[in-house]
Amino acid sequence: MTNDNDEEKLLLDKLLSARHAIELNKNAKRELAMNGNRLEKDLAEIEQAWVDYMLSNGLRETEVGHLKLTIGESFSVDVDDINAVPDEFVREKIVREPNKILIRELHKSGKLEGANWYSIKESHKLTVTGV
Repeated sequence: MTNDNDEEKLLLDKLLSARHAIELNKNAKRELAMNGNRLEKDLAEIEQAWVDYMLSNGLRETEVGHLKLTIGESFSVDVDDINAVPDEFVREKIVREPNKILIRELHKSGKLEGANWYSIKESHKLTVTGV
């Protein structure tokens, strides 16, 4: 950088300001996420207290003021050993996806020259050191 290059100074100032603003934003998002997690945990505990109260009193629904609280049911299935499950109760999924690492390597070596079923996008990243 030359000492008299105002454009470089301006660009550097904008770069550092933008990075600082992003860091502030990340910290704020992290704090909001932690607060949201705490609020969701508190809500889950309060809802569980209601369920415990209602079930211990033989209630499936109750009205409090103008609100109606109802307990719903759901059931989940856990399987300890997939090999113990009969075949008619097993489903298999096949996932097809391109091997992008192999494509990138073969492209670099020139072995895919002329192939028109993929494209390579070049990107650049600025690294700042000494800041």
